[in-house]
Amino acid sequence: MKKYTRIILNLSMTLIVSFFISIFFYTIALAAITDITATNNETSSAVVNVGDTGNINPDLTYIEDQSTLSNFTYYFDSDNTEILTVDNNGAYTAIAPGTANINVRVYATSSDSDDYYGGYYYNYSIFSATIQFTVNIDMTNVTLSSYDIHSYFYPEYYYRSKPYYNFYETRISINSEIVFNYLEESDFTYTCTNPMLGIDAYIYDNQIIINQTSNEPGAGTITFNIYGKEFVVNY
Repeated sequence: MKKYTRIILNLSMTLIVSFFISIFFYTIALAAITDITATNNETSSAVVNVGDTGNINPDLTYIEDQSTLSNFTYYFDSDNTEILTVDNNGAYTAIAPGTANINVRVYATSSDSDDYYGGYYYNYSIFSATIQFTVNIDMTNVTLSSYDIHSYFYPEYYYRSKPYYNFYETRISINSEIVFNYLEESDFTYTCTNPMLGIDAYIYDNQIIINQTSNEPGAGTITFNIYGKEFVVNY
C-alpha cells in the first residue's frame, strides 16, 4: 500500500509541476520583456506588443570622465499613459495598441572646481532622449470560433399578402486573451464577395457582430482584417 501511495504522490507532483511549467511558458509567450537603450540627443523608435514590459536604460558611456559627477537623477515620462506607462526607474508597460513618446532626462551634480559657485556645485542636464513607441497586438494565437456561418430571414409582417422579412444578427466569437471592443476603422475592416448581401459588421466584447442590410438571399465570402490579420468566413 505504501508503495502505491508513493507512486500516486510522485505522479501528482509531476502533474502539478508540469501544470505550473505550462502556465509559466504560456505567460512568457503572451508577453515579452524587452529592455531598450536610449542614446543621448537622439530620437529612436521601438515596436512592442500589448502586455510587454521592460526597462529603458540611458546610455551614459559617451561621458568619458564621470568621476566628477554625482547625485544622478533620472526622469521618465510618457505623453500617452493610456497606451504605455513608465515609472521613475524607467520600467515601462505596454497597455493598449497605439503610439506613445517616452522622454528621458538625466541630471547630475558636477564637482569640477569651475562649476562651484556660491558654496554650491552646479546641477547639470547631462542626458536627453526620446523613444517613440509603437504598441501592437500580437495576433499570432487569435482565432475565430467559426469560419462557416448561416443566417436566416424570418417574416416580420405581411402587407397585401406580401411577406416582409427581417434578419437576425449573426455573431462570431474571437478567441483572444485581449478583449476587442469597437475597433477603429484602421484596425478592423471587412469585404464581402457578394455585395448584394449588404453586409455590415462591427466588434463588441470579443465578438464580430454581422448584420445583413438587404433582403436578398445568397452566399458569399467575408474577409475580416483585425489588426492586420485576415480571417476568411464562408457566409
